[in-house]
Amino acid sequence: MGAKTETHILIGALKILANDIESADGVANACIYEAAQKLEELENKIMVLENLNMELGEEISMHELADN
Repeated sequence: MGAKTETHILIGALKILANDIESADGVANACIYEAAQKLEELENKIMVLENLNMELGEEISMHELADN
């Protein structure tokens, strides 16, 4: 298995596919587009949590320094 595609590139590719695929009832298009939206939403939530985690780590470090 090779290198994994970055999430933002995968999201863009899925949105293009959702637009370009010819589906008689549009279900495939809607499913692919919704998957892209969900990935985007999850990626944003992960970034928020990573930032909060970093802030918490900095706060813990400051308290540890103050205790010493």
